[in-house]
Amino acid sequence: MRLNLRTPQTAVGKVDVPGDTPATGGTDSGLPKRIVTGMVALGFRQAIVKAVSIVGGVILARILSPSTFGAYAIVSFAVAAFTIVGDLGLAASLIQQDHEPTEHERRIAFTAQQMILGLATILILLLSPVVASFFRMDDQAQLVLRLLALGLIVSSLRTLPATIMERNLEFGRLAVAEASQVVAFQVVAIALAVHGYGILSFGIAALVGTSVNTVLVNWMRPWRPGWAWDRQYLVKILRFGLPYQGSNAVSFIKDAINPLFVGLLVGVAAVGNIGWAGTFVGYPIIVVTILNRLYFPAFSRLRSRPDALRIFASATLRWSVFVVVGLLALLLPRATFWTLEIFGPQWLPAVPMLYWLAIAMPFAAVAAPGLAILNAHGRSREVFFFTIVWMVATWVLTVPAVAIMGWMGFGVANALVQLTNPFFFRRIQACVRIPIWPGITKALVAGGLASLSQLAV
Repeated sequence: MRLNLRTPQTAVGKVDVPGDTPATGGTDSGLPKRIVTGMVALGFRQAIVKAVSIVGGVILARILSPSTFGAYAIVSFAVAAFTIVGDLGLAASLIQQDHEPTEHERRIAFTAQQMILGLATILILLLSPVVASFFRMDDQAQLVLRLLALGLIVSSLRTLPATIMERNLEFGRLAVAEASQVVAFQVVAIALAVHGYGILSFGIAALVGTSVNTVLVNWMRPWRPGWAWDRQYLVKILRFGLPYQGSNAVSFIKDAINPLFVGLLVGVAAVGNIGWAGTFVGYPIIVVTILNRLYFPAFSRLRSRPDALRIFASATLRWSVFVVVGLLALLLPRATFWTLEIFGPQWLPAVPMLYWLAIAMPFAAVAAPGLAILNAHGRSREVFFFTIVWMVATWVLTVPAVAIMGWMGFGVANALVQLTNPFFFRRIQACVRIPIWPGITKALVAGGLASLSQLAV
């Protein structure tokens, strides 16, 4: 659940966290050093977060059923829909703009977001019985929906201080708060699941984790909420923010085909199986997404240094693809063994789905830094266009595939959607003038040889 905004540079207390580099107002002095420092701090702490998430996910997968995971995916989808609408891209606008936002500008963004999120929370609370009934879920699912709705309000109180930290590349501090959230979520969820709380384990754990994150972020970057309104400024930042958030909304609609359409057609257990397969095959992506939060602000600040931007972007794309393909080459040949020994036999029916979803992973490795490059150059409309293309392709291909082949058709359709990626790569190349296909080709060849060597053994 992600919400964003910004904070003040003036009336903000500063808490030193070991290993962090102090922010430096709005100047670019020492920017490369801060980017590297941010990468190290963010990478180290996010690696711990991902490790905790993986271990916690494995434990929960052994305790809970695919149906429970599927039901949680559906209620999370319902809340996330309102979250996407409530953000409006205001945080991204404040990060992307050239000058440091003033206190007045931050309060305008805060006011606009609170109005939308307040309405969203009320709607979720009122509609929770309808959502649960529509997907044939029990009363516990309704309660989880309400807990997640309360989490929206709690999370909104961290968005302003979190966004100023993100703009100033203070990812070490953010990573501390986010790591604490993940640990709190996993500990609470596992403890409750062991005691038989079922899907309610997820809802309570999510609210606890969000509360921990909010408290820590406000402790590190105190900000007193305030109200302000300026229609002219709001319209100005929404010119970038709406297309930016529109891209997120379209991506959300694309990804919603699993909990929404698959859940209605073949049930919550299928949703759980697809979600688990996506998580398993996505483990290699976790390694490269550790730095995702850094890309957009870093690329934005490097726009005035095209040579440095080109080097950073090229290294990022090449590293991402090689890491993902290499790890897939280690996991896929023995996927059945890993599933049975680590997750349990209840997940074996989802193993064939792994191979279909794996086809998209090398391209997914390029997507996050590629989209960040375009957004950093103010091309949010192009990003919006590509997300529309991916969304339409996903629904057009998945609906008939699932209707004909069952839930396994989701994987087949997902593989076919990747045929649209060459057009996306061309726009990245035009933006920063770096080659993409040679890196992908070399990685695929190396990964294929590594997989064959495992099978031979």
